[in-house]
Amino acid sequence: MAGKVLRTVATAGLIVVAASSPLFVSRVWKGIFKEFKEGKRRERKRVYDAFTYLRKRGLIRVRYLGAQIHISLTPEGKKRAGKDDIDRLAIVPQRNWDGTWRLLLFDVPSAQRVKREALRGKLIELGFSMLQKSVWVHPYECAKEVALLKQFFGFDDHTLKVIPAPHLGGEEGKLMKYYDLTRSR
Repeated sequence: MAGKVLRTVATAGLIVVAASSPLFVSRVWKGIFKEFKEGKRRERKRVYDAFTYLRKRGLIRVRYLGAQIHISLTPEGKKRAGKDDIDRLAIVPQRNWDGTWRLLLFDVPSAQRVKREALRGKLIELGFSMLQKSVWVHPYECAKEVALLKQFFGFDDHTLKVIPAPHLGGEEGKLMKYYDLTRSR
C-alpha cells in the first residue's frame, strides 16, 4: 500500500485536501485508491498506515495550511518513486519489426563508475545487446524508456543518446537471429 501511495503522490505531484470536511477527504481517497471503500475500516487504516510509514521514512511531506493539507514528495521520496519506475521499466516488442536498430551510446565518466555499471545492468535487463562497452543495440522503439533512464541517472543528451540505424554491418545477422527478427521491408 505504501508503494501505491508513493506512486500516487508522485503522479499527482501535490495533493491538496480540504481538511475541514471528512466526507470530502473520504471521497478524495476513493478517487485515488479504487479499492478504498467508504465504511471499510480496514482499508482506511491501511491508507492511514501507509501515509504514516512514508512520512516517518521522510518520503512524503505533509503541511497544514489553514483548512488544507498539502501532501508532496520529499527529494528522497522522488528518488524512491523514480527507482520504482525504473524497476518496472520494460521495452515491449512490437508485432512487426520496423527494420530499424536503436543504437544506445553512452559516455559516463569513470568518477561515476557505479552509475555506469548500474546502467549496463539495466540495459541487459531491458534486452539490449552490447556491441562495445559503451555501445548497445535494441531492435524496438525505446525512446521513452531511455528518457526515463536519463532522468533517473541524471544524464544529459551528451552522456546518453539513442541513434536509429537501418543496418549494423557484420553484426546484423547474428542480432537478427538473437532477437528472432525478419526484415519486413
